[in-house]
Amino acid sequence: MKLKLKPRDQIIIAVVVILLIVILFFLFGIRPKIASIGNLKKQITSEEDKKKTSQANLSRLEALKKESIEVEAEIIKMGKKMPSEAELPSLVIDIQEIALETGVNIRSITPGQPEEVKDYKQIPVNLEIIILGDNSHTIFIDFLSRLENMPRKILVDGISVDPFKETEQLESQQQIEHDLPDIFINVNTKTFVYAPGVGGEEQAEGGGAAPPPPE
Repeated sequence: MKLKLKPRDQIIIAVVVILLIVILFFLFGIRPKIASIGNLKKQITSEEDKKKTSQANLSRLEALKKESIEVEAEIIKMGKKMPSEAELPSLVIDIQEIALETGVNIRSITPGQPEEVKDYKQIPVNLEIIILGDNSHTIFIDFLSRLENMPRKILVDGISVDPFKETEQLESQQQIEHDLPDIFINVNTKTFVYAPGVGGEEQAEGGGAAPPPPE
């Protein structure tokens, strides 16, 4: 006996079968693909985040490298301005070179006893110089300017001038030829030595803060 389905029932069964096929196709065909795409998107997002983090770290490292170079250069500069040792022979040579460049005759360079201040020492250095009368003012200003702009920190804190003081005769043609009197100048300067820890006890007894070395 054959069961004959009505057209309506046939349509319903066909629709159900199609729905089952679609559901099965979605579950076993499309859904895994969607999950795979979702995982891939997560991986892409994770990689992009890692890339951004790496770029940020690289930027920070480059900034730190640049900053370290600047700090190192500043340390070298400060080391020249205020060395950890007196290095007076090199200081004398530097001063003599400036005198030679500006046309100043140095009669003597006399360092004094170091004075301890908190975390540094200041060393008085007395310069006795002779300037020939011609253009003496310009020569002296040039000498002082170069002196105070040396890599080594020099502070000029006293000047005395005596244009009529007798000076020793210099063995140079320039000394013989000029007509104006020599100008004798006494220049009191100070140079500085970095010495962390010195001057602390004396300063504590004095009850005041130690003055910082001049910039």
